[in-house]
Amino acid sequence: MDRDLAEDARRAYKDHLIRKQSPGRWLLQRQYTDGKWAGSWDSSFYTEIICLEGGQLFVGGDIDHTIFAYYSDSTDFEARLRWIGKHSVDSYIVEKACIGTGRELIEIWDQDQAEKDVTWRVEYLRKHDQEDGTDHSVEIDEYEYLLAYFPNNEHEVCNKIYDIEPSSAPDLFPIGMTTSPRVYFAHAAIQRLLTLLEEKNECDLCRGQGIVTKSMTKGYSGVIHRGKHYSLGDLCPAENCKGKNERENE
Repeated sequence: MDRDLAEDARRAYKDHLIRKQSPGRWLLQRQYTDGKWAGSWDSSFYTEIICLEGGQLFVGGDIDHTIFAYYSDSTDFEARLRWIGKHSVDSYIVEKACIGTGRELIEIWDQDQAEKDVTWRVEYLRKHDQEDGTDHSVEIDEYEYLLAYFPNNEHEVCNKIYDIEPSSAPDLFPIGMTTSPRVYFAHAAIQRLLTLLEEKNECDLCRGQGIVTKSMTKGYSGVIHRGKHYSLGDLCPAENCKGKNERENE
C-alpha cells in the first residue's frame, strides 16, 4: 500500500458531507463554509457511491471511477460499504477492483515504481556477488546506466532489461506495476461515507439532545457502542453532533 497516496486521498474527503442519499446511493460533496460561496457546494472531488444490481459497488464522479465486485446482491447496503471500507488498500481490495473495473485500469505502470524495482535488482545482484562469489559487474554497470538515463515508458524499460539479462528477464516481470490512484480515492470516499453514517447513527443515541438518552435493552442503564460503554446522561459520542457541541459551548 502507498501510504502517502492513501493519506492524500483521505485528506481530499475529510470535509465531505452527504448531500443526497436514497437506498443504496449517496452523493458526497464538500460545502463552502465562508466567503461569498458560503453554503454552496464545491464540485471538487464530488463523488457518487452506488450499490449496483448484482453486488457491485460503484464509486465515481469528479474522480476516475472504480467498481468493486462482487458482494452478495443484498439490500443491506451499509454492509456492502463495510465490505470494502473495513480494509486498507490491500491485495484483497485491489483484486475486487480488478474484477469490477478491469485489471488494465487498476494495475498501471509507474516510472517511479519501475526505478525502484530496477534499484532492487541491482542491490540483489551485489548481495549475491558478495555471498557466492559470482560476478555480475557487467549487469550492474548496465543497470546503473539505465537508472541514470531512465526511459519514461514501459516498453523501452522492458527491452533494456531483456538486453541486460536475457535469461533472467522473464522472471523479473512485471516491472513498475502499481495500484492506480483511482482505487485509493474510491476507497477513501467509501471510508468517509461510513464515518458519516456511523456519526449519524451515534446521534440517534442522543435524539438531538447532545447526551445519551436511551438504553440498548430494557432495564439496562446506558449503551455499548463500538465497544465502549456510555451511561445515560453522557455526552453523545458523535464527533459532529450539534446537540453535544451546543452543550459544550454553553
